[in-house]
Amino acid sequence: MLRKSRLGVFGSITPGAALAALAVSAVLAGDAAAVGGPVWVVKGAELMTEAEKATLESSGGQYTLTGTTNIVCETVKGTGELIGGNPGLDLTTVTFEKCHVQNKANCLASSTGFEDSIQSNAKSVLVYPHGKQESEAEALDALTPDTTGSTENLFVEFTLKNASGSTECGLLNGFSVDVLATGTLIGEPSQVNKKCGLLTVLGKLVGGSFSVAPALEENTIGALNSPGNIAEATLWQPTKKAFTTISCKLEAFGEAKEVGVSDVSLVSNEAFGWKL
Repeated sequence: MLRKSRLGVFGSITPGAALAALAVSAVLAGDAAAVGGPVWVVKGAELMTEAEKATLESSGGQYTLTGTTNIVCETVKGTGELIGGNPGLDLTTVTFEKCHVQNKANCLASSTGFEDSIQSNAKSVLVYPHGKQESEAEALDALTPDTTGSTENLFVEFTLKNASGSTECGLLNGFSVDVLATGTLIGEPSQVNKKCGLLTVLGKLVGGSFSVAPALEENTIGALNSPGNIAEATLWQPTKKAFTTISCKLEAFGEAKEVGVSDVSLVSNEAFGWKL
């Protein structure tokens, strides 16, 4: 009866034409159902336009940048803002403090103007785990450099130097390192327009350990986990209204990885999270 009823809607249309029309309708319905995302939520309200922002601050413990030379930074702190849109965006300035070559505490690593700290400016876009678009289980933040000109893909730079009175760096003393983002060029949203360097997971800290925060869960203190082993994600392109796969990668004389966890909160102390 159901099959007969559906054919009746098309009247005298041939079965082949009816099936073609149904197929087109299914495609259009699928496009209409796509909501994109993820988007930021603050105190139950979606941030859907670029004018909607929330100031954030972050801090954390040890971070490690692995590569040709491994760098350890004992603490990290940052400032920035969540920015509305579909998908959501954010801008951050992060300072990694007390940085040195692994197992060489007196071989310091620092950005220009710092003694033993490395500073990074990033712009980020919310994405889904690879192949899991519009899933409520987990969201990621795809980080790109917030730099211009000839250094537009420069994620972070630092120079190795001996601490006062030390010769621990040896031949590495004065050695400069540029860490580049070499993943997919994110052309949409247009505010990004940089290569992806790093994927972090949105979550919270429970008993000092990182835990993923699913959609619609809001916390006054969230967390970002950079496990160093996520290479791909799924990005919503708002102009094309389609999902695409992106890759994120760091390079510094070969592949580099950033590993660490930091907590994130809003200066307003309001609860925040994400949703589809």
